[in-house]
Amino acid sequence: MDEIRLCQDLVDELELEYVNEDRATIISTTPEKIFQNTTIALWARTYLGTKEINLGLPSLKTWLENLALCGPGRSGMYEGVTYKFVKREFLHLFYEEQ
Repeated sequence: MDEIRLCQDLVDELELEYVNEDRATIISTTPEKIFQNTTIALWARTYLGTKEINLGLPSLKTWLENLALCGPGRSGMYEGVTYKFVKREFLHLFYEEQ
């Protein structure tokens, strides 16, 4: 399976996990894994303090679907939070580069 499809699958799984819009997650300046499956993890961080995000928001899901089209390794910022899809075999490298 190609890497872009793996990222898209993770977003699909995220949608199944967070079906309601009432699920808050706290993001800090330390990179944190916020969701994963067996092959891909979604990491997030802020650069200024902490921020509460809602993984059930349709607008965030749509944005993550667009980021998934870039595949793992590419990061993007949405409303002050940087997100990145990382292949689980490379998680240690992602954490070290932060």
